[in-house]
Amino acid sequence: MSYLKPKNSSAILFLLLVTFSTPLQLLTAPVQLEGLERLKNRDLERASEKLHYEINGLFEEGRYWECARDLIILIDFYPNYSKIDNAIFTLGECLYEVGLVQSAAKIYRFLIQKHIRSRYLGHALLGLQRIEYDRGDFGRCIEFYNAILRGSPKKDILNCAKYYAGLSYYQIKDYPKAIELLSDIENDSPYFDYGLYTKGLSLLRMKKVKRAVKALNDVLRLPVVNDERRSVVDETRLTLGYLYYELEYYNYALKQFLAVSSDHKNYQDALLAAGWAAVKMKYYGEAVGPLTDLLSQFPDNLYSDEALFLLGRCYLKLEMYDEALKIYDHILDLYPEKDFLPVILHEVNQTLADERQKAENINLELLMLESRLLEVLPIGMDGTAPDYLKQEKKKLHEIRTSLLERIQKERQSFKSITNQMDELEKMAKLKESRKNWRAFAEYGKSRALFMKRSKERN
Repeated sequence: MSYLKPKNSSAILFLLLVTFSTPLQLLTAPVQLEGLERLKNRDLERASEKLHYEINGLFEEGRYWECARDLIILIDFYPNYSKIDNAIFTLGECLYEVGLVQSAAKIYRFLIQKHIRSRYLGHALLGLQRIEYDRGDFGRCIEFYNAILRGSPKKDILNCAKYYAGLSYYQIKDYPKAIELLSDIENDSPYFDYGLYTKGLSLLRMKKVKRAVKALNDVLRLPVVNDERRSVVDETRLTLGYLYYELEYYNYALKQFLAVSSDHKNYQDALLAAGWAAVKMKYYGEAVGPLTDLLSQFPDNLYSDEALFLLGRCYLKLEMYDEALKIYDHILDLYPEKDFLPVILHEVNQTLADERQKAENINLELLMLESRLLEVLPIGMDGTAPDYLKQEKKKLHEIRTSLLERIQKERQSFKSITNQMDELEKMAKLKESRKNWRAFAEYGKSRALFMKRSKERN
């Protein structure tokens, strides 16, 4: 079937070399079997090297599904490749990136068990540590950190392991231990920024506010050299802004909120918070800007009703009564009468229940597909598979490729449905908890009309 064939030309060349790796004239020449085997291995090594090079290119481009497919070809057909340990580790990384966590863990464990002298043992242990953190098993995550520590790991592995262990201690509320590990991450590590930020959060949890503010300000002093650092700096600005807001240092809070980058994932929250900080200082004119930006750039924002109400209040304080009335009328249009709201929420909750059931079915199928993939992944890597599977590598390649493609499609569908449900559920809960916005808008409209008429009479 054509859709099961590898799309990578080097992968096809590799399969041809596996079958016809010995030149025809050598088959008829009186060459010793050992020499033939050596020539065959040389050809396979060269083909493997070429395929491996192109596979690394796919990995760097983030094309993890294609990368995993070609790695399986490489591992399955030439397990004696000189860089097989790197290929196995990269396969584990690809499977992790596409969300096949069980399969990734199995590949990491295989590398640890079968290639005990590999330079990638520390990386494999780190992969398992990361998986345990993602699963929420923070105790196991810390155990893997201790295992990595016993192996005298390289600096980059140790820094990353400390980061995940530090996060685990943070999650189990052992904040002193979290601070100890996170403080030990070297400043040239890509995990230094997030480690410093989490250290600041840990100090906040311990109510050591001055030290926390210092740690968070240390993050802000870092030069923004890439998108990752910009992200953590923006997150730090938000955290500091909220902290200053709670401490009633509204001017400092406003400065932090306004400094958050427009491409940050929580930029909408920063705009709303900036509006509130300005209102708290009675700087109503300054509040209009971020609130207007929020409503114009993100009209479907979950907190748009709150932003509308706050903007109406600002217009009221600025004696811009016509603008205030427009805002309050818009809020009244958005909110139905209370009698209708329970009916709407009931329909939304019923839809959510139906969609949740669909998502559960998709998730169950995903788990079954991954279980099937786990059964065929080790072929060519160990001797535990049944004989009939070992004799049908081409068929198994087709099965694996088909499974990978099917899992990819199912996972995309599952992700899309769950994201939509999460947004819908969040919106429903928000609307239900804020039934009184209509009452606020009615009061605000009445007040705006009264003040407008009073001004006109005067």
